[in-house]
Amino acid sequence: MPSAKYAIALTPEERRKPEDINRLVDFREMDWYKEIRQEMTPGENLRFYRKLVLMTQPELAEKLGISRQAVSDMEHGSRTISKKTANELAGIFDVDVSKFI
Repeated sequence: MPSAKYAIALTPEERRKPEDINRLVDFREMDWYKEIRQEMTPGENLRFYRKLVLMTQPELAEKLGISRQAVSDMEHGSRTISKKTANELAGIFDVDVSKFI
């Protein structure tokens, strides 16, 4: 499974250089991420990281030992993310727990 920590982020100039095609960068350092991060809720962060690693709601639910509906409810903000679940999510996605609180 891909790590949530890195994503390919190429500028238009870099796309023209074949040697940069496979370069991975920490997306958290990108300006676009910093801008949207300020506006994202814990549920939106959950959905972002889940999709980043190409994980489905049922797959995440199984890892957490909860229902798929509970994952959906957390992503949509109709269910809060407990501290215990936030810690588990931080471990699964290799990110700071504050993303889910």
